[in-house]
Amino acid sequence: MSYIQFPDPTPIFPTLPPLAWSVHKKTVMASRVTVGATGRESQLACAVYPRWEFTLTYGGNSWLREQTQNIVPDPTVAGFTELEAISGLFLACKGAYGEFYYEDPDDNSRLNQPAGNWNLATHTTTVFPLSFTWGSGPFSPAFSMPVMGINTLDAVYIGGNLQSSSIYTLDSTRTQLVLTGTPSNNGNIVVNFHFYFRCRFLDDHMDYNQFVQNLWEAREVRFESVKP
Repeated sequence: MSYIQFPDPTPIFPTLPPLAWSVHKKTVMASRVTVGATGRESQLACAVYPRWEFTLTYGGNSWLREQTQNIVPDPTVAGFTELEAISGLFLACKGAYGEFYYEDPDDNSRLNQPAGNWNLATHTTTVFPLSFTWGSGPFSPAFSMPVMGINTLDAVYIGGNLQSSSIYTLDSTRTQLVLTGTPSNNGNIVVNFHFYFRCRFLDDHMDYNQFVQNLWEAREVRFESVKP
């Protein structure tokens, strides 16, 4: 299937060896609960959408392979710079300061996601925020939250008709579909896409352990999603 990809200066979390188990993924909401003198509680939701917190582990059967830089090259790890890739991203982000895109291997695409409605008569709205659904219950429709960054737009349909990639693009935040041309038919806009989580590191330090020469582990690589 053809798709359209757009340039973006935001760095992308590197492709590294398969993750060691276990992988932790946590949803974080924000609520305020107060208890009155009678014991009755009052709850206040302080966040509409969650933050997603990730903890990744590299080690065990999934070492970071890296040619030690001040010895004779080791042919068994020639060309591997996996430790440099992750440490380089951390340094470029200045620890917890900078932001990057993370492609979750278990959750990075959606099909047939509603994005709005196109009315050929008025066509006053040409920018449509993109979202992705999560889960199937107990509520209907499923919970939906804004995307944090589009990787690729795989297809855009309006009224069931596939649209040419020449009539749409993404906005500068990579979170909104922008119609740059005029679709020829009315109808609901449905989008297929691959997406990123926009994240920042949770810590200002990153710990690496050298198991044997040229094999490293990072037991906890911690980061969380941020709103664009």
